[in-house]
Amino acid sequence: MWNYRREMFEYFKKERESVQLRELCLKELAFLERCLPVNPKSYGIWHHRSWMMLFMSTPDWKKELHLCNVYLSYDERNFHCWDYRRFVVKQAQISAEKEFQYTSDKIRENFSNYSSWHYRSKLLPKIHPASADDGERIEENALLEEFQLVQNAFFTDPNDQSAWFYHRWLLGRAKNDIKILQAYARRHNDRLVVYILFNKQVKKEVVSALSLTVNGEKDSLDWYNPTNNVQPSSIWIASSKVSDEDALHLNVTHNELNVNITLDVNELEIEGWKTCYDEADYSFRSELTTVHHAFLENELESCCLLLEEEPDNKWTILTIVLLMRAINPMNYSNEVEGYLKKLSEIDYYRRGYYNDLDSKYKLENTIERHFVDCKGKQNFLPRVIQLSHMDLTTLYHMDRLLLMTDIDLSNNRLRSLDGCNMLQSARKICLDNNNLEVIVNKQGLNLPYLKELSLNNNNIGRISCFLALQKCTNLKELNVKNNPIEGVLNWHREIKQMIPWLEKLNGEGI
Repeated sequence: MWNYRREMFEYFKKERESVQLRELCLKELAFLERCLPVNPKSYGIWHHRSWMMLFMSTPDWKKELHLCNVYLSYDERNFHCWDYRRFVVKQAQISAEKEFQYTSDKIRENFSNYSSWHYRSKLLPKIHPASADDGERIEENALLEEFQLVQNAFFTDPNDQSAWFYHRWLLGRAKNDIKILQAYARRHNDRLVVYILFNKQVKKEVVSALSLTVNGEKDSLDWYNPTNNVQPSSIWIASSKVSDEDALHLNVTHNELNVNITLDVNELEIEGWKTCYDEADYSFRSELTTVHHAFLENELESCCLLLEEEPDNKWTILTIVLLMRAINPMNYSNEVEGYLKKLSEIDYYRRGYYNDLDSKYKLENTIERHFVDCKGKQNFLPRVIQLSHMDLTTLYHMDRLLLMTDIDLSNNRLRSLDGCNMLQSARKICLDNNNLEVIVNKQGLNLPYLKELSLNNNNIGRISCFLALQKCTNLKELNVKNNPIEGVLNWHREIKQMIPWLEKLNGEGI
């Protein structure tokens, strides 16, 4: 019906004089003002009003801004009205500074005004950018003032989530440039397989700009990710046909990323790799780096003071965890684990989230420690990693284990192997004593060099689960002892039909 009315106004525009048309438009705006009290959160009403204002030749934007003020005084969280206000502000060319002051006034009226905090986050980078060419970072003095404001808010009402969300936004996330962390090459029969590990997920277009020369000759490559889909990935793979006897000298370059990596795989070796990171690149602590280290320490101290007054406030505890991870994850590892355990107790219905967060941090610490210990060793990098008895509930950062050949994930609480497609060098994976009911939830495992997989003492009870292993064409040994699958009739034969290249099942030849 609203659209039908707009069609009528398009007709009136052709048939009526300008004075008559303006009178009709004003009547329509008055009609809309009578509609709004009936349903002030109607998409149709606000959209139609926006259309009418653009349709009119001389709209009164000052009146519209007053209308927004009125309705936001009725309901300060009416996001339909906030959206309309942003539309009005843009059309009326009202300065960001004036709107910023408006959000300050609304927040002082009520610290729980989430919409005002959100609007403020959009205005602040425009008013106080850190530099002319960076529209996301905020100038430090302005940032300090915002921290003072938000601290007043959560000290006034620690249980209100609005200020905590804004505080987390202020802390910000690092805007990390794309970097290559590792380049890895190996022979596989008569082919050379090249792996590139990035510090974040990238699209195929980024990888396609990589240039590879083999023994001085440029090679055109078609890149694919470990799951063989078009989604962005941190690991990209390409292969090229080579002679077995060739000594290979590879050069990988990328002009935009300023990358120039050399790899050598001689006739006596099947693999060669190079790590391309320094300690700072490989750190996982860069989630909160908008402000300098000393200020993070001050924020942590303030939150700890608040926690003394409100010992069971989940927002305070979670913020403390994030700050500790940003400042020094290794030094605070025990405290973080204790706080996450407490969060799972006081916020029981979100305990799964806290358990997964605990798994994420434990994996980050273990992986970082492994690579920092190996810094400078290059091709002497140990390729076995122990991730057992860590109480893991899910897997993160498996891409950083690209070079690992032997991965022990036993005695955890894992529910699936999701994410393990990143373990492209894996020969042996142990997942004994977990909570696996499936092998993977989506697609299947695509691990070309996996030879041994141990799944003893889990909860796998369906033959169809083993379809996930059909792309692991080098898998020779599979262990599934003490799983419900052993109670299924002819389970040996069914698995053998699915994985015909399998040589041992539960330690026995088949």
